[in-house]
Amino acid sequence: DAARIPRTEKERQQRALPFAGRTRNAYSRNYFTYGLVFAQHGYSEAAEAAFKRAISQDPNAADAYYDLGTLYMQKEQWNLAEEVLQNAVQLKPKDPMVLNNLGIVAARTGRPLNAERYFKQVLRADPSNVLAIGNLADLYRNQNRLQDAQQLLEAALKERPDDSQLSYKLGMIFAGQGRTSQAQAYLEQAVRLQPDNVEALDNLGVVYALTGQFNRAADTFSLCIRKAPGFDQPYLNLARVDVKLGKRAEAVQALKALLVQVPGHPLAQKYLRQLQR
Repeated sequence: DAARIPRTEKERQQRALPFAGRTRNAYSRNYFTYGLVFAQHGYSEAAEAAFKRAISQDPNAADAYYDLGTLYMQKEQWNLAEEVLQNAVQLKPKDPMVLNNLGIVAARTGRPLNAERYFKQVLRADPSNVLAIGNLADLYRNQNRLQDAQQLLEAALKERPDDSQLSYKLGMIFAGQGRTSQAQAYLEQAVRLQPDNVEALDNLGVVYALTGQFNRAADTFSLCIRKAPGFDQPYLNLARVDVKLGKRAEAVQALKALLVQVPGHPLAQKYLRQLQR
C-alpha cells in the first residue's frame, strides 16, 4: 500500500476519479455551508473561521458577511459586527435582515437615532415586517417613548391580531405605563397564542402579583418553572409571592429549587439567608 501512495497531483487525480480525463474546475469546499452548520451547533470559533474562508473565496458573498456579522452580535463584539454587516449591506442594500441587525448594533452601541433609521428603512419597504416593528418598539420603550411604541404596536396588531410577540410587547408597554388591566389582557393573549412563551408567562405573573392576585401569580410562576426549569426569574418571583401569602417554607423551597438549577445564584442565596434568619 505504501508503494501505491500518489506522489504527484496527476497520480492523486487518477486515484480519486473513476475515469481518465481532465477536470475543468478546481476542487474546493463550501466553507459557507460549514460555517452555518458549525454556528447551528454552537461551534462559534469554527464557524467564524469558515465564514472568513468563504469570504476569502468570494468577496461578494453577502450571506457570508451577514452570518459572520450575526455571529459577532451573538458574542457581543459590536464593532466587528458592524464592520462586517456594512460589507453585507453594500452588497444587498435593501436586505431587511441585514438592516435589522445594523439597527440592533446601533441600539446596543448607544446610537438610537441610527437604529431608528435602519428599522424605519425596513418598514418603508415592508410595513408589515414584524421583526423591524418589534425592534423599533423595543427601541422606543428603552427611550421611554411609550406612546410611540404603543401606537406602533397597536397599528401592527390590527394587521396581525394573532401575533403573540406583538401582543407581548404591547402588554409590556402598558405595564411600563402602570396600566395593569390592559397589560394583563395583552399578556394573557400572548400566552394563549404562544403557551411556551415563558417571558410572557413570567411577566403575566408579575402583573397578577402587582394587582393583588397572588394565587394566580403563584400558579403562573409555577407553570413557567415547569416549562423552563433553567429560567431563574419565576423562581425568585414565586418566592416573593409565597412570602406575601405567608408561605415562608414554600418560598424557601422555591429558592432551593433554583439553586439546584443554577448553583450559586447570588439573589437566591441572598433571599434564602434572609428567610432562614
